[in-house]
Amino acid sequence: MREHNEALLQDFLDSYNRHSVDDVMSFFTDDAVFESPTGTGPNGRRFVGKEQIRAAVAERFLNSPDV
Repeated sequence: MREHNEALLQDFLDSYNRHSVDDVMSFFTDDAVFESPTGTGPNGRRFVGKEQIRAAVAERFLNSPDV
């Protein structure tokens, strides 16, 4: 199980390193919730559903090219 989790995490990180929004989104379900520690609120920002998450990931890649 640990090896599976490590491989899954590595795949997720690799998709970020490639700056591939489509690959990143393949890890999320339609009803996913993504909570980012950064943002204007005291608890960061919350994105609900693939559409909001996709927009947040794309924005992150645009605004932080070294992410």
